[in-house]
This record gives sequence, C-alpha cells and structure tokens, in this order.
Amino acid sequence: MRADPAHPAALASRRLGLREYAGQAVSYQVLEEWARVGVGSAILPASKLSTPGIGHPLVLGNGHAATIKYEAIWAPSTDKAPHLHALTEHLRSAGAALDLTR
Repeated sequence: MRADPAHPAALASRRLGLREYAGQAVSYQVLEEWARVGVGSAILPASKLSTPGIGHPLVLGNGHAATIKYEAIWAPSTDKAPHLHALTEHLRSAGAALDLTR
C-alpha cells in the first residue's frame, strides 16, 4: 500500500511534506495500527477503519472534506467482456448504495 504519485504532488503544491515509509503495509489495519502506536500517520477511507469515528476527517483549507476519486479504465475493444460487464454493474449498484453525505 504505497502512496499514489499524485498524493505527494498534491501535498507539495500546498507546501506540505510527505515522508513516505520505504516498506509496504500489508493491510489497512496495519496502517491504522502504525498510526495508533505513533509510528506514523495514514490517510485511510472511513470504510476501512476498525472503529467508526476513530480517525479524523481530512479537511481542505476551504473547510470542505477532501475526497479521493478512483477510475477504472480499459480498452474499448474489451467492452463486451463478461467480467468487465459484471464489474461495471457491480460498481454501478454499489455506488448507488453508498452514503455520500458523510
């Protein structure tokens, strides 16, 4: 679980430093534990926290909550692949079920 290359750039543009650990954590739980014991800090999705409310929301300078967007992209020639159709339908239904107000 390494930081996406875009994250350090986003932090640097706001004059914030990021000292990334050279190793890799094997799970969100490991990152949470490292943060809890003071080894470092972690930015985790709220859905991956072991206890709701244990973390602190990441807030931008304008007071709005920070968001991280994900995209799934594949070649147009594979549009008809059954597994991609199933994935698309799953993401569509799962996305509709999300509570985006938190």
